[in-house]
Amino acid sequence: MRAEERERLKGWLLERVSLEEAAEITGISQESMRRTLLGLLRNGPGYFVVGAGLQRYNHGGETIRAVASLAALIGYGLSYQRDEEGEGERYLAGGALREGYPTHELFRWIDEGKVKVLFVFNANPVSTHPNSNIVKAALMKEGLTVIVSDLFFTDTTKFAHLILPSTSFFEHSDLVKSPWHPFLQVNQRAVEPLHLSHSLTDQFREIAKALKLEDPSLQESDEELISGYLSRAGLDKEELLREGFVPFRKEPVGDEPITLFFPPEGELPEEPLLDCEVVPEGAYRLISPGHRDLVSSQFFKITTNFLPDRVFVNAEEARKADLKSGDRVRVFNQRGAAEMTLEVKNEVPSGAILIYKAPWESQAGYSPNLFTDDTPSATYKGTGFYSTFVWFEKLEERAGAS
Repeated sequence: MRAEERERLKGWLLERVSLEEAAEITGISQESMRRTLLGLLRNGPGYFVVGAGLQRYNHGGETIRAVASLAALIGYGLSYQRDEEGEGERYLAGGALREGYPTHELFRWIDEGKVKVLFVFNANPVSTHPNSNIVKAALMKEGLTVIVSDLFFTDTTKFAHLILPSTSFFEHSDLVKSPWHPFLQVNQRAVEPLHLSHSLTDQFREIAKALKLEDPSLQESDEELISGYLSRAGLDKEELLREGFVPFRKEPVGDEPITLFFPPEGELPEEPLLDCEVVPEGAYRLISPGHRDLVSSQFFKITTNFLPDRVFVNAEEARKADLKSGDRVRVFNQRGAAEMTLEVKNEVPSGAILIYKAPWESQAGYSPNLFTDDTPSATYKGTGFYSTFVWFEKLEERAGAS
């Protein structure tokens, strides 16, 4: 932070922030907030790790912005990172070859008849997209041709007019990177593609050829794509193939000051307090995190440890509803309903229920995205999966059941 900004910020928060008011709005005690803030100030420097679920609310974008602002205000500074990390990523992304679009608009465009052919790859939107009801309705739209490339026969594949069998990672070579370590890895093909399977890059090359698209980059082989990335990223191909991994080259960090708070002239703008979500009477917030045995929806068909047909609540909520583990319940809201088995899990917060995300409804008989809202947030256009509210009720035992 620049010295002049630091000077202008002195006392700024004290004039505008009341812990008493913050406690009333958030439900967090003043003492907890005071203890946390003093701990951050006294024990720095440090950094905040924002969990993947924090942005899954209607106001998630604003929440993350507030966390970033807090880090700067207490002197932790700013580590500014771009989605595109370098020339190699920009090369593989091929931004000049296509136009981007917001996914939440796609199914509305289909409903309006603006889309005639939909090619789905690396995705299972019937299971993963919020409000799966509109996804299924869109995929059945008259006049729409649906093509799906996948390794598994997913719920989305069931809507396809044409299925392109895709290879597994055993059948094609690829580069692999992770957000959890600074290395690039290579996945080398172990066997030739089985039966009629083709890699996704092969499929795109054939589609480009059939459409008579003439850009030569659309016909680059996998070998050329890998070499092109490595040369632009400044990485050694021979070392990668020999060792199986190479460290990413460290990019120089600039020392230009970043203006965080104030425009060149004027005061720090104040934003109005966001409206709090109103919880409908008797409703529970639906939390739908990922399960440790699934990669989103991909391995639902073959995993053995995933608990199907389960809705989790804590012991106090179960007691208030006169329910116990093993009871059959009906979960519902204005978008959908499903019959599930209740299980007590005390990690679930009060006022909430938990259903793990992305099961295949055709296999499990339910999906949390039967209930979720697909409306994007007004500011950052994210989807508020966790801003969904549902009710549940005990199912009466069927007559004659033991």
